[in-house]
Amino acid sequence: MKMATRILLGAIAAAAIIYLVLHNKANNPQRENQASSSQEEIPSHEQIATPATTGDERDQTGISSAEQDEILRLRDEIAALRAQTNAQLEQLQAETLSLNARQLSQESKRAAGEWMLLVGAYTEGFSNHLVLTNLMQFDALGLGTNFEPDKFEIVSSAAPWNADSPYVIVLRERNPRQTPDGKWARVYGLVGSVTEQISEDGNFEGWERQPLPLQTGP
Repeated sequence: MKMATRILLGAIAAAAIIYLVLHNKANNPQRENQASSSQEEIPSHEQIATPATTGDERDQTGISSAEQDEILRLRDEIAALRAQTNAQLEQLQAETLSLNARQLSQESKRAAGEWMLLVGAYTEGFSNHLVLTNLMQFDALGLGTNFEPDKFEIVSSAAPWNADSPYVIVLRERNPRQTPDGKWARVYGLVGSVTEQISEDGNFEGWERQPLPLQTGP
């Protein structure tokens, strides 16, 4: 992609140089050479009024019709190359944003999975014997020093945490992430899995309150 962009930019530059040379020629008509000596014959009135014509007729600017056509062709070519370059740059930007979004999604899922392992160990297999209200509790226990407790939060639920309720939500990303297409994404840690949910408007309450058998996620 970068090589294609360099080639297009080079082509635009070359076309622009040719165009500027011809355009400069059009705006600066050729001047007649001054007489090299006082003995040079002065042209007659008839010679001035009726100059010799050639097959390459030029207008008052000193540029031929063929050169004018070339200027117009170069203008069109430069415009087309610019449009093509802009389209490729836009595509490259979109691909970069999409790649960054996928990387953030994978990082959030991995972090949520690591947190779920820690929560499971702390609560003795997701039992409710130990109350866990926030992830900052792990700092007080000297656990989770390599984690980011401010990135996720515990989700309050009346359902118990145990192997018989794998779809119960335990934690979620504190802040949803906006995707390149304008939607919103949020990673959840369930008793039995990790999932990412997508929302059109950033509101995930509808999905969080679904009946448990439907909380399978993608």
